[in-house]
Amino acid sequence: MTTARPYHDQIDQERMLDLVRKRPAERVAAFPSVIDLQEMLGVAAIQAHTYLWEDERGALLGYALLDDGMLAYEGAHEIEGEMLAWAEADARQAGWPSLDLNCREDDLTRLAALEAFGFNRLDEGGVYMSRTLLDPIPAPVLPPGFTIRPIAGEEEVEAHVAMHRAAWGTENMTVEYRLSMMRTPTYERELDLVAVAPDGRLAAYCMCYISADENELSGHSVGYTDPVATHPDFQGQGLAKALLLAGMELLRTRGIDTVCLGTSRDNVAMQRAAAVVGFRVVSATVAWSKALS
Repeated sequence: MTTARPYHDQIDQERMLDLVRKRPAERVAAFPSVIDLQEMLGVAAIQAHTYLWEDERGALLGYALLDDGMLAYEGAHEIEGEMLAWAEADARQAGWPSLDLNCREDDLTRLAALEAFGFNRLDEGGVYMSRTLLDPIPAPVLPPGFTIRPIAGEEEVEAHVAMHRAAWGTENMTVEYRLSMMRTPTYERELDLVAVAPDGRLAAYCMCYISADENELSGHSVGYTDPVATHPDFQGQGLAKALLLAGMELLRTRGIDTVCLGTSRDNVAMQRAAAVVGFRVVSATVAWSKALS
């Protein structure tokens, strides 16, 4: 017998993380990863839209969570229909116009389930790019007067969030979410880079990180250089490229031999900046949506 209930506390988070850790090695970094979950579950609004499924002994079978209508779920195939049904009902109750998610284009089992549940495939999605750090890493070149440094700390988060919102043209990032990103166990402030304009304004950023969990489970030595973005006032000056190169060198000094990043398919500027410094596309996701209106 299967039971479902709302997310409660840190104990539930640890059980969800353990479920991710049990993935096959080739899927351990798939979204949501250990770090992704830690970041999301540090936000009260996401906790309020998280559900867990357990068997009669209380063992965790799966979970589903919603972040402003974006669905992430994991669990036994036998309860996939239950998780999708819960997600749709929860999204309707929250008043979101659609239920959305991204799925790896080679995950045929999940793709079939989404289609059967009434989701529609969109001409959108993401790309996952990778680059070896064993090859030479050029030194970053900045426009005159610009510098690269780590974020000052939590006292600079409000300015960072304002830059993020301007760069992406959305209000999605919040101070609470950015603080949650900085309070995960593996966060290193020295890897959380910003480019600073001559007048002291935050001009661009690149949040680098290493997931010890992923590397231990996969047997690889991987680091990440995303998200990356530039304020509109400073675009076109090579800041994203410079930040990527600076982040790659920092990861290399920590013994990392492969660097990865993800971006949307329509973010051509980011893909070009990454390609210029040696990244290549290694996998892709497809966006799916179910209208709820």
